[in-house]
Amino acid sequence: MTGNRLATALLPASAFGDNFKSYGLHSTGGRLLPTTVKAVPAGRSCKDFEQYVSINAWGNTSGAEDWGYNSVLDFSNPNVISSSYQNVVQFATPQAAAKFYGEEYAKYGACQTVTVTDPTSTDGGTEELTNQSLAKTTLGKYQAFNLIQSDIFSDVSSVTLYDATVVVLAGTNVYTVAEVNGTNDPVSEGLIGKLISRVQALYPRH
Repeated sequence: MTGNRLATALLPASAFGDNFKSYGLHSTGGRLLPTTVKAVPAGRSCKDFEQYVSINAWGNTSGAEDWGYNSVLDFSNPNVISSSYQNVVQFATPQAAAKFYGEEYAKYGACQTVTVTDPTSTDGGTEELTNQSLAKTTLGKYQAFNLIQSDIFSDVSSVTLYDATVVVLAGTNVYTVAEVNGTNDPVSEGLIGKLISRVQALYPRH
Protein backbone atom coordinates (compact mmCIF):
# COMPACT_ATOMS: atom_id res chain seq x y z
CA MET A 1 0.00 0.00 0.00
CA THR A 2 1.49 3.35 -1.01
CA GLY A 3 1.75 6.32 1.30
CA ASN A 4 -0.79 8.24 -0.74
CA ARG A 5 -3.34 5.47 -0.22
CA LEU A 6 -2.59 5.23 3.50
CA ALA A 7 -3.15 8.98 3.81
CA THR A 8 -6.76 8.57 2.65
CA ALA A 9 -7.49 6.46 5.74
CA LEU A 10 -6.09 8.80 8.37
CA LEU A 11 -8.62 10.14 10.84
CA PRO A 12 -10.33 13.41 9.94
CA ALA A 13 -9.29 16.35 12.11
CA SER A 14 -12.79 16.39 13.61
CA ALA A 15 -12.09 13.01 15.27
CA PHE A 16 -10.06 14.93 17.87
CA GLY A 17 -12.67 17.65 18.47
CA ASP A 18 -15.19 19.90 16.73
CA ASN A 19 -12.75 22.79 16.38
CA PHE A 20 -9.79 20.80 15.08
CA LYS A 21 -8.10 21.56 11.80
CA SER A 22 -5.42 19.64 9.92
CA TYR A 23 -2.18 21.45 9.13
CA GLY A 24 0.44 18.83 8.30
CA LEU A 25 -0.76 15.99 6.09
CA HIS A 26 2.18 14.14 4.52
CA SER A 27 2.84 10.77 2.95
CA THR A 28 5.69 8.90 1.33
CA GLY A 29 4.04 9.30 -2.05
CA GLY A 30 2.70 7.09 -4.81
CA ARG A 31 5.43 4.45 -4.86
CA LEU A 32 6.73 1.96 -2.32
CA LEU A 33 10.03 2.83 -0.70
CA PRO A 34 13.11 0.58 -0.74
CA THR A 35 13.55 -1.25 2.55
CA THR A 36 16.97 0.29 3.20
CA VAL A 37 17.21 1.32 6.86
CA LYS A 38 18.38 4.94 6.95
CA ALA A 39 18.05 5.40 10.72
CA VAL A 40 17.18 3.55 13.92
CA PRO A 41 15.64 5.13 17.03
CA ALA A 42 18.66 4.25 19.18
CA GLY A 43 20.92 6.17 16.82
CA ARG A 44 19.06 9.45 17.20
CA SER A 45 19.45 11.95 20.00
CA CYS A 46 16.44 12.24 22.28
CA LYS A 47 15.76 15.72 20.91
CA ASP A 48 15.82 14.57 17.29
CA PHE A 49 13.74 11.50 18.06
CA GLU A 50 11.04 13.53 19.82
CA GLN A 51 11.22 16.60 17.58
CA TYR A 52 11.52 15.20 14.08
CA VAL A 53 8.96 12.54 13.35
CA SER A 54 9.91 10.39 10.37
CA ILE A 55 7.77 8.17 8.18
CA ASN A 56 10.44 7.22 5.64
CA ALA A 57 13.67 6.37 7.47
CA TRP A 58 13.10 3.09 9.29
CA GLY A 59 13.27 0.63 6.40
CA ASN A 60 9.49 0.89 5.97
CA THR A 61 7.83 0.65 2.58
CA SER A 62 5.37 3.54 3.06
CA GLY A 63 3.81 5.85 5.60
CA ALA A 64 1.40 8.71 6.18
CA GLU A 65 0.96 11.28 8.94
CA ASP A 66 -1.07 14.31 9.92
CA TRP A 67 -0.90 17.02 12.57
CA GLY A 68 -3.94 18.85 13.89
CA TYR A 69 -4.65 21.83 16.11
CA ASN A 70 -7.57 23.15 18.11
CA SER A 71 -8.65 26.45 16.54
CA VAL A 72 -10.67 27.49 19.63
CA LEU A 73 -8.51 26.89 22.69
CA ASP A 74 -9.97 27.24 26.18
CA PHE A 75 -7.30 26.44 28.77
CA SER A 76 -9.83 26.95 31.58
CA ASN A 77 -11.27 23.58 30.52
CA PRO A 78 -9.04 20.84 32.05
CA ASN A 79 -10.12 18.40 29.34
CA VAL A 80 -8.97 20.63 26.50
CA ILE A 81 -7.04 18.95 23.68
CA SER A 82 -4.78 21.54 22.06
CA SER A 83 -3.12 19.52 19.30
CA SER A 84 -2.94 16.06 17.77
CA TYR A 85 -0.72 13.81 15.70
CA GLN A 86 -1.33 10.50 13.92
CA ASN A 87 0.65 8.24 11.66
CA VAL A 88 0.79 4.80 10.13
CA VAL A 89 4.13 3.29 9.11
CA GLN A 90 4.00 0.20 6.88
CA PHE A 91 6.77 -2.41 6.69
CA ALA A 92 7.33 -5.27 4.28
CA THR A 93 6.94 -7.95 6.96
CA PRO A 94 5.43 -8.28 10.45
CA GLN A 95 8.94 -9.04 11.75
CA ALA A 96 10.29 -5.72 10.47
CA ALA A 97 7.36 -3.86 11.99
CA ALA A 98 7.84 -5.62 15.34
CA LYS A 99 11.53 -4.76 15.36
CA PHE A 100 10.83 -1.05 14.85
CA TYR A 101 8.02 -1.12 17.44
CA GLY A 102 10.40 -2.58 20.02
CA GLU A 103 13.12 -0.04 19.17
CA GLU A 104 10.63 2.81 19.51
CA TYR A 105 9.48 1.59 22.92
CA ALA A 106 13.08 1.32 24.14
CA LYS A 107 13.95 4.83 22.89
CA TYR A 108 11.00 6.44 24.65
CA GLY A 109 12.10 4.70 27.84
CA ALA A 110 15.65 6.00 27.44
CA CYS A 111 14.53 9.61 26.89
CA GLN A 112 13.23 10.54 30.33
CA THR A 113 13.39 14.33 29.89
CA VAL A 114 14.04 16.28 26.70
CA THR A 115 13.64 19.89 25.59
CA VAL A 116 12.51 20.50 22.02
CA THR A 117 11.53 23.51 19.93
CA ASP A 118 7.88 24.56 20.17
CA PRO A 119 6.73 24.59 16.50
CA THR A 120 3.84 26.93 17.33
CA SER A 121 6.03 29.57 18.98
CA THR A 122 6.85 32.84 17.22
CA ASP A 123 9.74 33.77 19.52
CA GLY A 124 11.84 30.63 19.91
CA GLY A 125 9.75 28.98 22.62
CA THR A 126 10.44 25.46 23.82
CA GLU A 127 8.68 22.41 25.19
CA GLU A 128 10.07 20.32 28.04
CA LEU A 129 8.81 16.74 27.85
CA THR A 130 9.23 14.53 30.92
CA ASN A 131 8.08 10.92 31.07
CA GLN A 132 5.35 10.31 33.64
CA SER A 133 4.59 6.73 32.62
CA LEU A 134 5.44 4.25 29.88
CA ALA A 135 3.37 1.07 29.98
CA LYS A 136 2.88 -1.91 27.72
CA THR A 137 -0.72 -2.87 27.06
CA THR A 138 -2.85 -4.51 24.38
CA LEU A 139 -5.52 -3.30 22.00
CA GLY A 140 -7.60 -6.35 21.28
CA LYS A 141 -5.14 -8.87 19.83
CA TYR A 142 -2.43 -6.27 19.17
CA GLN A 143 0.59 -5.23 21.23
CA ALA A 144 0.60 -1.58 22.28
CA PHE A 145 2.15 0.88 24.68
CA ASN A 146 0.98 4.12 26.26
CA LEU A 147 3.32 7.01 26.98
CA ILE A 148 2.32 9.96 29.17
CA GLN A 149 4.66 12.97 29.36
CA SER A 150 4.28 16.27 31.14
CA ASP A 151 4.55 18.98 28.50
CA ILE A 152 5.76 22.37 29.73
CA PHE A 153 5.58 25.11 27.10
CA SER A 154 7.81 28.12 27.81
CA ASP A 155 5.20 30.36 26.15
CA VAL A 156 2.29 28.94 28.21
CA SER A 157 4.01 28.21 31.51
CA SER A 158 0.89 28.92 33.58
CA VAL A 159 -0.92 25.88 32.15
CA THR A 160 -0.13 22.25 32.94
CA LEU A 161 -0.35 20.13 29.81
CA TYR A 162 0.40 16.50 29.02
CA ASP A 163 1.45 14.68 25.88
CA ALA A 164 -0.39 11.35 25.60
CA THR A 165 0.86 8.89 22.97
CA VAL A 166 -0.30 5.39 22.06
CA VAL A 167 1.64 3.14 19.67
CA VAL A 168 0.13 -0.09 18.33
CA LEU A 169 1.77 -2.95 16.42
CA ALA A 170 -0.74 -4.54 14.03
CA GLY A 171 0.61 -6.91 11.41
CA THR A 172 3.00 -5.09 9.07
CA ASN A 173 1.99 -1.66 10.38
CA VAL A 174 2.89 0.49 13.38
CA TYR A 175 0.26 3.09 14.31
CA THR A 176 0.69 6.19 16.47
CA VAL A 177 -1.83 8.67 17.84
CA ALA A 178 -0.82 11.50 20.17
CA GLU A 179 -2.67 14.35 21.87
CA VAL A 180 -1.55 17.35 23.91
CA ASN A 181 -4.20 17.81 26.56
CA GLY A 182 -4.93 19.10 30.04
CA THR A 183 -5.17 15.69 31.73
CA ASN A 184 -2.81 12.75 31.99
CA ASP A 185 -5.33 10.33 30.52
CA PRO A 186 -4.15 8.00 27.74
CA VAL A 187 -5.42 8.29 24.18
CA SER A 188 -8.75 6.52 23.93
CA GLU A 189 -8.76 2.98 22.59
CA GLY A 190 -11.70 3.89 20.39
CA LEU A 191 -9.71 6.59 18.61
CA ILE A 192 -6.64 4.50 17.76
CA GLY A 193 -8.93 1.54 17.01
CA LYS A 194 -10.82 3.61 14.46
CA LEU A 195 -7.57 4.57 12.72
CA ILE A 196 -6.48 0.93 12.52
CA SER A 197 -9.87 -0.15 11.14
CA ARG A 198 -9.83 2.58 8.49
CA VAL A 199 -6.35 1.60 7.30
CA GLN A 200 -7.01 -2.14 7.36
CA ALA A 201 -10.11 -1.60 5.20
CA LEU A 202 -7.80 -0.48 2.38
CA TYR A 203 -6.11 -3.86 2.12
CA PRO A 204 -7.66 -6.56 -0.07
CA ARG A 205 -9.41 -9.34 1.78
CA HIS A 206 -8.17 -12.89 1.23
